[in-house]
Amino acid sequence: MNERTDESFDESSIVHVGTAPNEIVADLWRQVLRDEGVIALVKPTGLGHAYISNSLNPHQVYARTDQADLAREVIASLSEDVDDDSWETWETSDDSS
Repeated sequence: MNERTDESFDESSIVHVGTAPNEIVADLWRQVLRDEGVIALVKPTGLGHAYISNSLNPHQVYARTDQADLAREVIASLSEDVDDDSWETWETSDDSS
């Protein structure tokens, strides 16, 4: 087994930075955070695989304390990119004409 040599790192160095609505969004956030240099951990919530897949459950996203502010900024910018009006237009469009 590999032992961690960084003595300054401990479990209390991880903080919750956001909650994604499902596994797909959580993985997207984790990839974008990684591209920005943030180490992120994704943890599913809910009953787990005993009863149903976790893919549709919300997923909590964690980051190191020293990267938490950047992680929150990145997640907020991703959330701002979603245009709710475009979803409404798509759902109500009628192509039967």
